[in-house]
Amino acid sequence: MITLNKIRELILNQDKELENMITKYVLQNRGHFCEEQNNDITLYKEHTLSKIDELISQNLIEQAKSLLNAYKDKIGYDANFYSISGIINLNEGMLDEAYDSFLKGLEIDNENIDLLYNMTYINALLKNTKNTLYYKDRLLQLTNDADLINELDELITGLQASNNYSIIMIGLENDAEALHAFDKETHHIIHIREKEDLESENKYSENGITIYEVSNTKYDETIETIIKKHKNCVVLCSDLNKLQLLEKIKESVTL
Repeated sequence: MITLNKIRELILNQDKELENMITKYVLQNRGHFCEEQNNDITLYKEHTLSKIDELISQNLIEQAKSLLNAYKDKIGYDANFYSISGIINLNEGMLDEAYDSFLKGLEIDNENIDLLYNMTYINALLKNTKNTLYYKDRLLQLTNDADLINELDELITGLQASNNYSIIMIGLENDAEALHAFDKETHHIIHIREKEDLESENKYSENGITIYEVSNTKYDETIETIIKKHKNCVVLCSDLNKLQLLEKIKESVTL
């Protein structure tokens, strides 16, 4: 005879059997579920970081910041977050903040290629030669990517070149006080001297300074030629008569 108790007992046994089956299935496929979840996270990180890089390259900094914040909310403060955050700081001229971001990223992942690259670059930008070489050496120990290394070398060379000036003196003496502000090993110092009744131009070096001696008839022409020939010129001029000449040529050169 079928009773309500027998029906209830049968249902309970079936529920227990179903629960056991579900438990076994989950245990058997737990690795698969974790792998799928990790794949989803990896794809999200790759897509989002690529999109942020694209926004930065297009100078859409505010949009890049917004997407980086969304990345932080989902992934957290990882090495990639600090690397991108530092790059955004660099684009905004916030060098101290950028430096701190890169350092925080290296505390999380001290072999991160992007962060070591960025630290090499920012130290070169700050003219910290010792740290530039330190981080570049660490980078070279981790990668043999020739394109990456060449790119970094070109950046460093460009930064070093942009910090070098041609100091052109007009109407000053070699021991002028203003010269003490310049390193003769870093900058090219040129002194143009006017000499009356000079038949031909004299050029020679004296105490690390390149001297041009020219006749008064060739003085203006020589000044203009030398300034146009050199990049990143700083002109120290005590000859008021030459200011008009400098005004005339300053649009065509970097002064």
